[in-house]
Amino acid sequence: MKILDQFMINRIEDISDDLRQTNSKYYRAVNKRKELSDVLNKFTPTNATEDVILSVADIKKFNEMFEQELTVNSIFEQELYMRGYVDCIAMLKDLGVIL
Repeated sequence: MKILDQFMINRIEDISDDLRQTNSKYYRAVNKRKELSDVLNKFTPTNATEDVILSVADIKKFNEMFEQELTVNSIFEQELYMRGYVDCIAMLKDLGVIL
């Protein structure tokens, strides 16, 4: 793997870790999403030979998990954009392109 690729992967993981520690809404959404993810196993059973029937509770869990996914992604994307912008400005300053 290239150095830049690994740097970007590490940077994204760092941002996610920081968000879990500093943003309670993000932390709760990540944990709730994990808690609800068991419903996905009903959608993709490994040895299903018949149709899968989902209960109303399963559908509600799936919808809630999807909502948590949207929350996690929106918070993460906003933070990723902001940190990328800050990193870019810092790098341009280090290179002497801007003061």
